[in-house]
Amino acid sequence: MNVKATLESGRPIVFYAWPPSEETSPNALPFDRTGRRAMLEGVMQLEYRLLTDSELAQGLDALQDWVLEGGKIAKRYTFKTYKDGLVFALAVGHVADRLDHHPDLEVGYAKVRVSVNTHSVGGLSPYDLELARRIDGLMP
Repeated sequence: MNVKATLESGRPIVFYAWPPSEETSPNALPFDRTGRRAMLEGVMQLEYRLLTDSELAQGLDALQDWVLEGGKIAKRYTFKTYKDGLVFALAVGHVADRLDHHPDLEVGYAKVRVSVNTHSVGGLSPYDLELARRIDGLMP
């Protein structure tokens, strides 16, 4: 069962059933025959490899307000209340677990900063862009 909640600010947010499955979570990506994840928005293979400069530029252009900071992509979200930020951070954690790719989260009063890179490749990978896209999908 999916649970829809409304933050104090009036923004809706959805928590998906636990444990998530292909049927209950829109964040699920199917595997292809090689065992690799499906295509990222039809643009690039979702895999652990360094992005080229042009792939990174194209990916950032497709994301709203994400910026390159110190070898990571990052975005700051603002909320009406502290609790709204906490609820959002928990939802980000759920999405990150589903993708098995985990960002750094900084929670402050009515704000959450999300930053991500791929340690195993020493930079940014398609997984970072996909996680950013999914996190943005949590917001209306």
